[in-house]
Amino acid sequence: EEHYANGKKHGIAKTYYDDGRVHTQLAYQSGELHGPGIHYGRDGSVKKRLSYQAGKLHGSVGVRGRMIIDATYHHGVPIGNFTVNMGRRIVRMFFWNSGRDVRVQTLRRNRLVEDKAYKTNNSEFKQFYDLITEYVEGATEE
Repeated sequence: EEHYANGKKHGIAKTYYDDGRVHTQLAYQSGELHGPGIHYGRDGSVKKRLSYQAGKLHGSVGVRGRMIIDATYHHGVPIGNFTVNMGRRIVRMFFWNSGRDVRVQTLRRNRLVEDKAYKTNNSEFKQFYDLITEYVEGATEE
């Protein structure tokens, strides 16, 4: 279910599961994601709560699935605290310098086991961050 203005997506677009329940609800403005985005599980629970501005993640992001992610973005760039809970491991990141620098802390059983600072273009960090980004922006798991 989509709405168009001047040939571009505009307004709320929805996709549905086969049983008629809402799968995604995304806001568009002039063809770009702009505003809230919500992804639902088959059971109706909210799996992702995203916010976009001019097609880029902007504002609070919450993901609930096999990973639990709480983050804040500014025009597609992570800023401030970013937490990824992977069950037995929690990774806390703090981004600064317009997202170019990051401190990464890994906790297991609430004990700090690793604490490193990176440039975000560092290959070791980038591989992990790309995985997280794909999970945040990708399709909702069912």
